Amino acid sequence: MTTNILVGGSDLDTLLMPRGAHTAISNVNIQSNGGVDLSQRFAGVAFGTPFGTTNIKSAGVDIGTLFARIAISPTIYTLTAANFSGFDIGYVNGVGGSISPNTFVGLTITQLYTQDTGVAANDTFTLSAASNPGANLFTSIAVSGGQTRTSVTATYGYTSGVATWFWGSGATGTGLFNSVTTYTVTIS
Repeated sequence: MTTNILVGGSDLDTLLMPRGAHTAISNVNIQSNGGVDLSQRFAGVAFGTPFGTTNIKSAGVDIGTLFARIAISPTIYTLTAANFSGFDIGYVNGVGGSISPNTFVGLTITQLYTQDTGVAANDTFTLSAASNPGANLFTSIAVSGGQTRTSVTATYGYTSGVATWFWGSGATGTGLFNSVTTYTVTIS
């Protein structure tokens, strides 16, 4: 039975680590549809990585900072990069390139590209999300050819239904995407 408590359109059961045999944290006074406090259902952050922003508060504290996120199985994508605006290489929904599948944990991928001006390289990853999924939604993005970006090193923001991770000021030629070709991308 799911909790019927949604974050970004996904039930907490698909986002937070089950408590299992782990010691429960103190009650958060938020109950799932079965009348059980969430602290009895999900593992505290001592047992994993904090989920991040949920916009669900207990005593003024976001529960995403109290509970561990579920371990995300790596998802492998095929990204066919396009070059648009002369500096940008990768995928931007409705502009150029393609990615398959086009969702991550149920959220639509709207951008994954490198902007390389010849002076610096910046990488951007965006998802369409009805509510803030939090900066720690994923651990890393790895691209065939050896480049990897992590969520903890990104500048993160959420505005008007778009979650954005940005990695800036890398040396030219060091972006996730450097040519118009097909890449294997792993998000975990």
